[in-house]
Amino acid sequence: MRGPLLAKERSHVENLLQPIRDSWNDKGVTIVCDGWTNPQRIPLINFMVVNESGPMFLRSIDGSGEIKDNDFITKHMRDVIMEAGPKTVVQIITDNAAVCKAAGMLIEVEFPSIYWTPCVVHTLNLALKNISAAKNYERNNDTYKECFWITQIVDNATFIKNLLWGTL
Repeated sequence: MRGPLLAKERSHVENLLQPIRDSWNDKGVTIVCDGWTNPQRIPLINFMVVNESGPMFLRSIDGSGEIKDNDFITKHMRDVIMEAGPKTVVQIITDNAAVCKAAGMLIEVEFPSIYWTPCVVHTLNLALKNISAAKNYERNNDTYKECFWITQIVDNATFIKNLLWGTL
């Protein structure tokens, strides 16, 4: 598997992805990155390139033993921008962590045509956590009654996540 078969399959996959890659110059791209920890507890940062022709996984960075500060994040963002082509990249979307925001600001300075955007899903998660943590005080009684169902859903989702995570 390691030799000719793997090389042949890689070539086949790259040929399948070529139409997406060919559209980058005409349509521009967004780079999306997100960090996570795999089941073996290895910290990874995934980078994808997306445009209307489709998403394309570009690379995953192993962050084991690394300090994931804004310089580390910026270096890898820059590498991905250079691979995609700096003239084709319109924006980069990351999670809302302070180091990602700082890296995004550094990218905006270095590449004035690229905009950093915080991930809307991470923003919504934070908003839902804040709503679900709201207490029923007299001054927000009406809002609390209207949004209480969100608290129940968040509690149920957290329970399911913890149940599944505990089984891995």
